[in-house]
Amino acid sequence: MRADGPVVSLAMDELNNEGIVGTSHGTLYYINFNDKLMIKMVNKAYSVQKPITQVKFEESNPQLIISNVCCSEGNGSGIVKVWTSQTLDQVMRFASAPDNSGAVCFVLSGTNGGKFSVIGHQSGLIRLVNIENLKIDSSYRLTMQSPDELMSCAVFNPNGVNIAIGTNQGNIYLGSIKEDSQGRPKVMFGRLDINGSAVGTPQTVTSLQFSQFDPIGSFLVSYDNGVVKTW
Repeated sequence: MRADGPVVSLAMDELNNEGIVGTSHGTLYYINFNDKLMIKMVNKAYSVQKPITQVKFEESNPQLIISNVCCSEGNGSGIVKVWTSQTLDQVMRFASAPDNSGAVCFVLSGTNGGKFSVIGHQSGLIRLVNIENLKIDSSYRLTMQSPDELMSCAVFNPNGVNIAIGTNQGNIYLGSIKEDSQGRPKVMFGRLDINGSAVGTPQTVTSLQFSQFDPIGSFLVSYDNGVVKTW
């Protein structure tokens, strides 16, 4: 099985038998290792030949696939699409945010029964997607340390409530996304004091991962200079 270009994103089922692949040419493929199948779903999924950097199965509805294209600016930079794995059709398109919030830097699927999936834009805009009705439920803007700081990655805690966000200046913001007593989303964030000296010159946080064994107390952080830290 061979794709039309380098594979830059991948989402597999729990048994790693079948999944969806995104390539640097903007193509989505359905793959099945048991049947040795690779089927092209969509060519130039965002009408531009740009890498599809995010592909996620929606945990509460595994038949839905969330994806976005990597563009620094312009056409497609803030667009996220939802596809169905049954018919390989697009079922929803979330357009760029109206306030020019920049490229999408992460897409998180709701986990552990969490109601919301999350679209994060580099500028700090966080859009909550209600996967039950496929609508943007609300938006939140993360207050960062400086005007030129950009969000770079994020991860949900296995509990489905807490979330960690990393930035291009080495900062990490911890928060929670949950419903209030009236069923409305409540979002709270604060910056983690990690003392910049821990990594020397501020570096971009490229990946975050909560511990599966101690999800509240510890997590793993990697930076673009090759440094990996645990907290």
